Amino acid sequence: MLSSIKKISLITIGVFIISIGIYYLWIPLKLAPGGTTGLTVIINYFLPGLPISISIGIINIILLLLGFIFIGKEFGGYTIYSSLLISIFIHIFEKFYPITSPIVDNPMLNLIFGGIFVGFGIGLVFNCNASTGGTDIVAKIINKYYHIPLNKAVLFSDLVIAAIATYIVGLEIGMYSILGIMVNSIIIGKVISGFNSRIEMMIISNKFDELNTYLNKEIGRGTTIYRAEGGFSYQERRVIYTVLSKSEYVKAKLYLKELDPGAFVIINNVNEVLGEGFTYEKII
Repeated sequence: MLSSIKKISLITIGVFIISIGIYYLWIPLKLAPGGTTGLTVIINYFLPGLPISISIGIINIILLLLGFIFIGKEFGGYTIYSSLLISIFIHIFEKFYPITSPIVDNPMLNLIFGGIFVGFGIGLVFNCNASTGGTDIVAKIINKYYHIPLNKAVLFSDLVIAAIATYIVGLEIGMYSILGIMVNSIIIGKVISGFNSRIEMMIISNKFDELNTYLNKEIGRGTTIYRAEGGFSYQERRVIYTVLSKSEYVKAKLYLKELDPGAFVIINNVNEVLGEGFTYEKII
């Protein structure tokens, strides 16, 4: 239950951030950076009187069935929630905090900050095994069956839509939109890798037993022990290898600093770890 509450909370935060980026930064300039936003711009070009929130709702309903069929009920359920929430947030913005002109006159600023907002929000939603509806569902299906990274799958589907929208909104805005897609894709990738990243440590310490016990018992992470020989002293040493989350790494580093300040430590960032003690839930 707690896991579901956390997921719903993260999805809600992510969708709110996405909605701000779409409504206040992209839509006023008629930017069409792919996805639901790009399709909305295309629809509103032909049906200018149709509210943006209704356009998004129609698009999401059409594509949502694909999520249920190809990905599963959990994904479909969370996606329904997030896609409806986007429509609700944007409807609230339209009714209570409407905008009739861009926040700033510089299209590049709108594009970049819109990409940051939307990309960050989508990254949060994707990490909860959900999507924001629209072509994000297509990207998730591509990711599941072809194992193409999510940010690249989003990039592909968005480029197709942006190419169509360019014909409608013009070459200049279309080029801005394609640039927005690039920003969006980069931010999504950074957010996803940030959630899944871990830190690996290789440690040579004179307090080997105490450190190994702390990692196993206090932090709760397994260790692998290597036997090595010093190239200068030719003394046999034991090397501890472990992979930790960022919070666990901070604890281990502080403990090691007090236990053995002279310990030799190699630290690396790892994009993702699969297997015992970690998860296969997100293969991105």
